[in-house]
Amino acid sequence: MSIALLFESMSAAASIGIGCGTCCGSGISAALYSYLTTHTKNIKQSIRAFLDFFFGKLLAVILLCSIASCVGRSIIDDTGRIMGVKTALITDTVMLAMGIWFLIGWIRELSVQVVVRNVRVVKLKMMKKLQLIKSVMQL
Repeated sequence: MSIALLFESMSAAASIGIGCGTCCGSGISAALYSYLTTHTKNIKQSIRAFLDFFFGKLLAVILLCSIASCVGRSIIDDTGRIMGVKTALITDTVMLAMGIWFLIGWIRELSVQVVVRNVRVVKLKMMKKLQLIKSVMQL
């Protein structure tokens, strides 16, 4: 592979990455908005999370496009299959796996919050019982 071809493929990947990294659909915007409102404590953290997401997405797309343009026809055939497997099947499988991964993480986070809340309730009830016992003992 010549340097000129490598430079051409890298610049094409960078232009696609910049376009996709800045303009992708409303679905990701909703996911990003919900993440920012539920996982950040203040506006500074919200802005930092947005910038991290934006530049991470930009770099990921540039990297994927660079790899795809360098590899080319050795993996992807003329019908759009990757090593003989439909691209749509791969995409659906990856999206499903990511959704399950995020759902499991959310359930774990929620269950930890419930356990902490239950511990606080039990502790409060025990404190009330101890106070009642102390007041009875003082009589």
